Amino acid sequence: MSRAPRMVVIEPTGVRREVTVSTTPFKMGRQAGTELTLRDSRISRIQAQINVEEGAYFIEDLGSRHGTFVNGQRVTRQVLHAKDTIDFGIPDSYRLIFMGLEASLDDLLERVEKIVPTGAEAGEGSLAARQGGRELYHLGVLLEVARVLHAGMTLEDVDWLIPHQANVRILEATARKLGLPREKLVVTVDHHGNTSAASVPLALDEYLRAGKIRPGQRLLLQGVGGGFTWGSTLLTL
Repeated sequence: MSRAPRMVVIEPTGVRREVTVSTTPFKMGRQAGTELTLRDSRISRIQAQINVEEGAYFIEDLGSRHGTFVNGQRVTRQVLHAKDTIDFGIPDSYRLIFMGLEASLDDLLERVEKIVPTGAEAGEGSLAARQGGRELYHLGVLLEVARVLHAGMTLEDVDWLIPHQANVRILEATARKLGLPREKLVVTVDHHGNTSAASVPLALDEYLRAGKIRPGQRLLLQGVGGGFTWGSTLLTL
């Protein structure tokens, strides 16, 4: 069974929730009974709908009062891509982030539970080999899980990545995996060494004392433990 696309709904209060585009057309508006009810009197009763055609998802405005916007541009019909933002011409109202067919958390956790290929199975061209070996394969899956946990965010929202300080090669591979600019990566392993999970708060403390990390910035923290235990958090100072 194929997966359905997902959206993050950002309510006027700032609360985020995730919905699945489980049927098409997927109508949205303030009218009760729509697939996505938007409780704002300024939004039209039937504002817009998401449909699918030849495998591509697109949004259509249904003659709304204030319009439907994708990435800040008013549209009548627009193909949607992962991380597109949708709003309805009202600055303090609902916003949507179309996540597309990216893997869900359950999908990624199922991948984590599978045995990582070793020996002959991890030969040249295999997934493990392409990602630099068993440890980097695990780390790559971990980072995808962390990304899905904060699916409503984009890389532009993250000011600093503070990962477990394993070694420089893995840290740089982490940034590449995420598509994160190198200058947003915190590296202290070159002079602290690998102090396991303690390396995360040590690195945070160093960058705070140096004035590099400032109040109001958003930090993505990530750690790995023995037996492939892991944790991640996204916080704002």
